[in-house]
Amino acid sequence: MSRAEQFADNAIVEHVFGHAHFNEGNSQHQVESCGKAEVSRIEAHAAQLDRDPLTPIMFCGSRWGTSVVQHLSPSHRSLDAKLISNDHRPSGLFLLTSQLWRWGIPIPLNKSAETHLTFDGTPLLDRTQGAAAFASLLRSRHALAPLLLKMISADGPFLGAVRTACHATGARFEITQSYERASLVCEISFTEWFEAAFSRKRRKEYRRLRTRLSERGNLQTISFQSGDNLTSWIDDFLKLERSSWKGARGTAMSQNTDQERALRQALSTLAQRNELFFWRLDLSGEPVSMLFAMSRGNRAWLGKIAHDGRYEQYSPGALIILDATESFLSSPHIKIVDSCARPNHPLIDNIWRDRLAFADILIAPPGMPSTLFSALVWAEKNRLRARQTLKSLWLFINGRSES
Repeated sequence: MSRAEQFADNAIVEHVFGHAHFNEGNSQHQVESCGKAEVSRIEAHAAQLDRDPLTPIMFCGSRWGTSVVQHLSPSHRSLDAKLISNDHRPSGLFLLTSQLWRWGIPIPLNKSAETHLTFDGTPLLDRTQGAAAFASLLRSRHALAPLLLKMISADGPFLGAVRTACHATGARFEITQSYERASLVCEISFTEWFEAAFSRKRRKEYRRLRTRLSERGNLQTISFQSGDNLTSWIDDFLKLERSSWKGARGTAMSQNTDQERALRQALSTLAQRNELFFWRLDLSGEPVSMLFAMSRGNRAWLGKIAHDGRYEQYSPGALIILDATESFLSSPHIKIVDSCARPNHPLIDNIWRDRLAFADILIAPPGMPSTLFSALVWAEKNRLRARQTLKSLWLFINGRSES
């Protein structure tokens, strides 16, 4: 954001909210802003925070988030990364964008940066200084406008840090949306999980689908190994995705240069750190479905899935998820896997039965009138309902189901 844009936003804030109250002298944490052009600074900051985070984060960290930031499209020029440090030691990182007309009237808003490659908006905080870093952001001149954090973890300690920071600064927050994502808790063997997760009829059906597909040729599941040609794996994945309905709709990653570059760089970084899972279900040497996942410590996150629509009747997407599930349950270090899928996803929700809680939260800066904040909370909640109603209506008119 340019100085002129920042000045204009601050002027609107003071006009709408009254005099802005902030005090940077009560904290030793420093808050700096930097944009997309300074991605190397963002990456260095994230890399240090990755060593001991409040909660393990993939999508704001140095493994994935900075690769996405580096290749953001020109429409994301407003990226505003908040780098928080205490005596030159990184203590927090927020990847944000600015918005003015979200609620139909000109009210400046800072919100989580979102892209097609973002599955979690939880900021990256230091384990011991996270709450203090968040409080410093709320006290600073960088928090004149409301802050909307989307897709944040509601299971771990992050919400506790939000509460502590708000209590310390006089800020307020409200959960505007709560939801759950399918997940996999890795405590038992694949055989035990398969028996417990599905009825006898369902287990028989999955076996039948795999057998029928194998009758079409040589069927095998291949896992990416260190030393494999990652470029060819990514090429095959992008080609498979483009051949699907995503290609017809124009939303395949290979149809967006920025997304493709970000994906290639992120997966390369993960592979170098031995944190990449990648599977392909091949039929006579050609992939019918592919899936990748990311790991960090004892956690993993599913990435993107692609499958060949010509084999839809064999449910290749479900089959490769089962193969990935077997890999996770066989891993000696993975304890939990986030599907990163939207709530009530018709595929993964019917395979993985564990759940992780997520939320969107709206935070009022210190000094915002309570009546105005209540009005913004109401506007945000009703905006979400209106969007869902319009989406359902569009799907009904076009004879489609939600997927």
